[in-house]
Amino acid sequence: MKPHLHALLLLIFCIVTTTWAVTPYAPVRPSPLSESWRWHAQEALDGYTLTDCFEGGDGTLWFVSDTGIVHYDGLEVTHYPAPDDLNLVAYRSGARTRDGSIYLLIPWNIIQFKSGRFEVIHNFKGNYDMLYGQAVLADEDTVLFGIPQGIVSVNDAKVELISTFNRRASYLLLDSRGDLWMNRVGSGLVFRYREFTVGSKLDDNRWENDMAADDYVPNDFGTEDSLVQV
Repeated sequence: MKPHLHALLLLIFCIVTTTWAVTPYAPVRPSPLSESWRWHAQEALDGYTLTDCFEGGDGTLWFVSDTGIVHYDGLEVTHYPAPDDLNLVAYRSGARTRDGSIYLLIPWNIIQFKSGRFEVIHNFKGNYDMLYGQAVLADEDTVLFGIPQGIVSVNDAKVELISTFNRRASYLLLDSRGDLWMNRVGSGLVFRYREFTVGSKLDDNRWENDMAADDYVPNDFGTEDSLVQV
């Protein structure tokens, strides 16, 4: 065999060997959520229309249903029916605090559920749309709700209006940096409040818009709203 042919075969062998060496085997791992054996139907909860769920401090589950609150400890189900004048079919959002209270937002009411009892702790007025209203747990004891009046803070069943800047929020988010985010329904606008502090009213002049917005329009507070084209 000619020398140059030996050299060519050696070069090909080195290339193939190198390729194998730098291409480790990557096994295909299916998502655990796609493995049917992991999913189990909880027959104890059959028959309930459930719209939300919270985990208790003891690891048990609390569900919001269209007829009341459902507690499930893994073995038994306890149903706490809501009073007839509270329409939980229109439930919008809620949160559970450290003291075991579950706060529920429905049209024109914020409700506290605690120790098996429902109590209306706040009434609000205004044109209520099911797109509006959201809850976020600000800390283990405080819930923020977006309602047609603005943003209210709820702590130990006491409700305080802390901002009137935006009365059409469909979501609230408190990020890991402590900044509070919200949107305004129907406008494409998103706002940020830096360094939100629990227990104090908000300075509504500190709300910021997206600096990369497509356009800016004046608002009623002497500043500008950013407009995002969607």
